[in-house]
Amino acid sequence: MRVLHVIPSLRPKSGGPARIVPELCRALAATSTEVTLFSTHLAGADITIDAPREPYEVVLFHGADGSLGGARRIQNAIRDRKSDFDLIHIHSFWNFVVTSAARVARQAELPYLITPMGMLSEACMRQRHYLLKRAYSLAIDRRTVQGAARLHLANVDELKSLHKGWFTYPEHFFARNAVEIARDVTPGSFRARFPELVGRRIMLFLGRLHAIKGLELQLRALELLVPKYADLIWLLIGPDDGEWKRLNPLIKKSGLEAHVKWIGPIMGVERFSALADADVLVQTSSYECQSMTVNEALAIGVPLVVTDSVNYSELQAHGAGFVVRRDPAALADAIDSVLRAPRSIEQMRNAGRRFAAKELSRSKIAGAINGLYAEVVAGAAEQSVSGDGRRETQIKHA
Repeated sequence: MRVLHVIPSLRPKSGGPARIVPELCRALAATSTEVTLFSTHLAGADITIDAPREPYEVVLFHGADGSLGGARRIQNAIRDRKSDFDLIHIHSFWNFVVTSAARVARQAELPYLITPMGMLSEACMRQRHYLLKRAYSLAIDRRTVQGAARLHLANVDELKSLHKGWFTYPEHFFARNAVEIARDVTPGSFRARFPELVGRRIMLFLGRLHAIKGLELQLRALELLVPKYADLIWLLIGPDDGEWKRLNPLIKKSGLEAHVKWIGPIMGVERFSALADADVLVQTSSYECQSMTVNEALAIGVPLVVTDSVNYSELQAHGAGFVVRRDPAALADAIDSVLRAPRSIEQMRNAGRRFAAKELSRSKIAGAINGLYAEVVAGAAEQSVSGDGRRETQIKHA
């Protein structure tokens, strides 16, 4: 099987997809699948992969994230190399790269899948540019969705959240995000790099500093917890996506500067080292389809406290943490339950690792997706041949 993956951006600032897609490509490359990854990139910009060292082909096209110029270059490359691929797997939505890749796939009669990464949810639709998205969907992207062979969703929660009325959705399938943890993580190594973390309890946020992440909610929970835990520090790790400018004055007004530290983005082994040294990871996004940060925390074995809007009820069911409503007091109570029970912490760590090993391993996810690829390619080949053996002009996707 020869599969092309397309994603608009691999920059850390673009969030979880920039880590999710390379991890999936690595999982698939470890099987018999031949994997190629196309994305846009500007020289000198940060990127989530070391392209020459990846176990699959990486082609980066000049252009800003999802730009029209980059989209055209990717479109032309797909047209030139269409015979190299059996299937195209397109990740993300609402950008020119996705639209262009889907269009040329239809023209080349190549079946394609779309992984919307939560971007077709009601919450995402209404977050920003609602009217522009509506116009774009009517004029262009209805064909992008309707022409897909399958819609790849992370879980049932993402299916339930799909925006109704704009699109006719193709058949869907579920597959979680695969996670693989670096084996050379040394507990305590991250704390050792930052003296102000030594001897402190770490309440960790790991991700983009963006309005959707609900960081003010975490700050309000911190206010409630500091009187009880004088050694507590809220550690934020990730690129700023516009939220720090709003958040920083609130921290100062609350008098919590000594209990907050933001260190910007980190990648690779250092990221996992930070997770390993955290006492609790907190996620309060107003919407997530399946958080890669939560997956990594489960695999490392970090106790978790998340809001129900993160859509990860399994972690409480499996004893790996708490799921609470979006309320500062409820959030603080759950974090308190983690911090004051060392024995429970160890149980949560072990439960998270067991869940990740069973449900999030590369081999499990790659096997499920490879099975889907084979089904789609076989179906497309069967449907593209008419009764007299001649190819029809277009594939009629299931």
